[in-house]
Amino acid sequence: MDFNLFKGTRKQYPPETVIFEEGDPSDFMYVVVSGKVVIYKKVIQKATHVLHILEVGEYFGEMSLVTSARRSASAKTIEETDVIQIDKSGLHKILKEEPEIGLSIMKQLAERLDRLGETLIYSGLELALSRRKPSRFQNDYSGKTLFMVTGSYNPENKGEVLKTASTIEWSDDIDVVAGIFKPGKTEDAIIYIVAVDEFKTLLTIISRFNDFVSWDFCPVLPVNAEK
Repeated sequence: MDFNLFKGTRKQYPPETVIFEEGDPSDFMYVVVSGKVVIYKKVIQKATHVLHILEVGEYFGEMSLVTSARRSASAKTIEETDVIQIDKSGLHKILKEEPEIGLSIMKQLAERLDRLGETLIYSGLELALSRRKPSRFQNDYSGKTLFMVTGSYNPENKGEVLKTASTIEWSDDIDVVAGIFKPGKTEDAIIYIVAVDEFKTLLTIISRFNDFVSWDFCPVLPVNAEK
């Protein structure tokens, strides 16, 4: 890639430097010339969710620059990183004078918008789980059986799995203690910790994931259960 074609300012950042934070004004987009940048989003309880790790030749910040919206995520260097900082007028020049680069930027923007839907579903589900209060137990589980339910699925089906998970209506006799999405090297996983009265009710609910997910069940012993 010929970085001289980009109409912007060269900047260098030390490792672990925040370039912008979620909610900041969107004055610039960036191209990674060297180093690595992590894009992350705040989720519940001050936790963060990594969205992308960007390397040489990749862009970031272009979505907010195009829409003029505030930053929807934060960006931080992983190692010493050089970038080209481009303002809105510089982006317009690139789109006009360098159509191949412009097409590359627009393609990446489209891919980010597509992934954003999954991210919103993920964040919404995490928030819903954080607000869900156990309906019939406090320190013990009132005779229920606890299970760790792990569903493995192909990352290509992630969108369908997240959509299904966000629309699940849990039965009154199932309490969701926790829910986790875990990316893997070859397969991703959705993990629930649940307390159930009837195991067959749990089977009925997870059957809504159809053939996208392969399930494993493991009994869980609560360490804080009263004897």
